[in-house]
Amino acid sequence: TRTCYALGLYRDTKEECEKLIKKMKIEHRLRQWAKMCKDKVDWSDLSQDKYFACCDCNSRNINLHAVVYNKGNNVYFTDKSILQKAIEDIGEQKLIDEYFVEI
Repeated sequence: TRTCYALGLYRDTKEECEKLIKKMKIEHRLRQWAKMCKDKVDWSDLSQDKYFACCDCNSRNINLHAVVYNKGNNVYFTDKSILQKAIEDIGEQKLIDEYFVEI
């Protein structure tokens, strides 16, 4: 249990576990879509845009952002159109309800 807790995989209730599993499955799908990009993300290349999706808390909409060197805990894409296709495939509401949530 200590190891799972340290990894962030331990949850106190079954409901929290189910939410985490849903979030992890969506993250896996995003990573699969990101692999479809022609170029891999290169953090040493400051001319390469790296796209990611985020949720605007106020409007509850999915927004796309680009960065060149600030790496966060996101799934990054080098092709904005593939990220848009991933969002369409997964579903914007599903992303809002199951991925961009605190667990």
